[in-house]
Amino acid sequence: MPSLKSHRRKQIMSSRKGNRHGSLWLVYSPKTNEDLTITSDRELLYWISELEINHNVRRFKFDAEVEVCLDESDPDKFESVSFTLVECVDGTTELHMIDARENLDTDLKSLSVRFRSENHVTHKAKIVRVPLARLKLFSPQLGFWLRILAFASQVREYKLDVEADLVNLAVSTDGEGTISTLLSTIQIQDPALAVGAICRLILSGGILVEAGGNSFGHNTSWRSS
Repeated sequence: MPSLKSHRRKQIMSSRKGNRHGSLWLVYSPKTNEDLTITSDRELLYWISELEINHNVRRFKFDAEVEVCLDESDPDKFESVSFTLVECVDGTTELHMIDARENLDTDLKSLSVRFRSENHVTHKAKIVRVPLARLKLFSPQLGFWLRILAFASQVREYKLDVEADLVNLAVSTDGEGTISTLLSTIQIQDPALAVGAICRLILSGGILVEAGGNSFGHNTSWRSS
């Protein structure tokens, strides 16, 4: 019987989709509460910037096969296309694709379409093109957000309801400060749980931080949303 480790290795390698020379990332998504296999640096940048830290996104699914009507002259003609299926907070649906050819324009471009879900019901959606130039612009922030996601990953098995209440109280009382002063304000004995609760609140939008040149840490400034 193959070991769990060898099974995991096989599972990861199978997700390379023929590209066995690119970067491979195994990450944890707090938004979907699951492990993800990211098959390139470009996809890693996209996942963090446009999905994981985007507060307008509720859930997402990579490589979703979706039937889309792209020909307005034939409203009954649907074709199967692979997108990142994105469920937005406002209830709308977006179908994301990375435009690797665009190296100058950083703006998102969208196109309204109709698509069929798994139960063959037709819905409205927007195809959203994410230009490569936009991802490159975000790349200096990558290490900052990876560190926050790593702290959130460390406490994935904990509910942290009490810790979250304490952090929220301190944030609403102080309004702004540094991570160091915030940690000194809240009465949480385990530093890992305290930092994990703070990072969850950052990722959910309850605390606003600016990703500068420095890595996320005690000197990082924050303010309430």
